[in-house]
Amino acid sequence: RAPGQSKGIVTEAMATGYREFVGEIVRRFTGSDRVAVVVLQEHAGFGYAVKAALERVATPLVCVVQHDNAFVRRVNLAPVARALLAGELVRYVGLMSSATADYESLCMSRYGVRLPGAFEVERCKLVPLIYWYDKTHLASVDYYRSLFDAVYEKAYWYLPDSDPPEEVVTLGRRGGLVIRPGELVAICGRVGSGKS
Repeated sequence: RAPGQSKGIVTEAMATGYREFVGEIVRRFTGSDRVAVVVLQEHAGFGYAVKAALERVATPLVCVVQHDNAFVRRVNLAPVARALLAGELVRYVGLMSSATADYESLCMSRYGVRLPGAFEVERCKLVPLIYWYDKTHLASVDYYRSLFDAVYEKAYWYLPDSDPPEEVVTLGRRGGLVIRPGELVAICGRVGSGKS
């Protein structure tokens, strides 16, 4: 957002610049056998954009990289993938950022929640998450798809001006019916992504 610009207001110049940017991305990856650019025809929000991408995924895991939270160094994701593929215990792993560097202390000071501490799955050190951050993460594709198939009771829906699955990620971050007691989402230590 440009300084002094109201949230949600898009000028014609901004719209033109964005269309040119999307066109360049499409041109850059046309013909690639490793990248598919999915251009939604209208604003759909993060949740529906992820859903559209999941319809094209044929792998058991997905890595979601937020546009403003890129990898800033080389990262070995193999231990994270092994932890996710080891069974049903871990289905989502958020990568560290400045907001989660001292996550256990943050949970205690901000929410009064004492985490059970770090644990290892397939030699990947993980810390339980109580909040699903909009950060770079890896997840089971089946788990992600189940978020869109879930029936959401309005009593648990924290966002009155939106409908599932538009804000399914926000619901996941806030608890409710997506991250249930006994289910585990985790943050992976020493893998790391951050603002670039």
